[in-house]
Amino acid sequence: MGRAGYCTNHPGRPADNRCIQCHKPLCDDCVIRDEGDPFCSKKCISRYRTFHRAYEADHAKTPVGTIIGRIVAVVLVVLVVAALIYIGGEVLEIGFLKPISDVLKSIFF
Repeated sequence: MGRAGYCTNHPGRPADNRCIQCHKPLCDDCVIRDEGDPFCSKKCISRYRTFHRAYEADHAKTPVGTIIGRIVAVVLVVLVVAALIYIGGEVLEIGFLKPISDVLKSIFF
């Protein structure tokens, strides 16, 4: 590995780039560009592209999972709030919660 700020392969040359896979500092003569991204070798290009193809394939399904997760979270929050209102109105007999608690009882019981 080269000194910080200097090319790994040419220690006297300033590194203007870094490989986006292994982060080696590279001078302009050593950098290999693939789809505009800087790399130090074909091996790093292959590793980077393989990882990102797999990552994108795994996360292509995420929007549906995210939507379902959010719906479940909202339903759980509503149920917890309803339970707290019911407990506050019925069990603890907090006056202003009693009418809301009565409505909840008529809906759920």
